[in-house]
Amino acid sequence: MWMDMNRNALPERKQVILFNVGSVLDYLGVGFLVSHAVHLLILRVSADLPETLFSLTVGLGLTMMLPYKWSKRWLRIQSFALISSYILVFGIFVYTRSAPGFQSLGSAAA
Repeated sequence: MWMDMNRNALPERKQVILFNVGSVLDYLGVGFLVSHAVHLLILRVSADLPETLFSLTVGLGLTMMLPYKWSKRWLRIQSFALISSYILVFGIFVYTRSAPGFQSLGSAAA
C-alpha cells in the first residue's frame, strides 16, 4: 500500500517547478489587473461593480489565508505583495466609481 501512494505523488522537484510557474502566473494576472485599473484611470472610466467586488474578495481571502503562510518566509513575502496589489486595485476601482467626472464603460463607448 505504501508503494502505491508513493508512486502517485509528484517528485519534489516537479512540485517546486509547478509552484514557481503558478506563482509567476499569479503575478502576471495581478499585473494585468493593475494595468487595467490604471487604464481606467487614464480613460476616466468607472470600474464595474463585479470587478470592484472581485478585487475586494480576493484581497480579503488572501488576508485570511495569511496565518497559514506565516511560518514560511517566501510565502509571507508573496502574500504581502499580492495583498498590497489587490488593495491598490480595489482603491483605484473605488476611486473611479466615486470620483466626479468618471463615466461608466457603456456611456463612454457611445
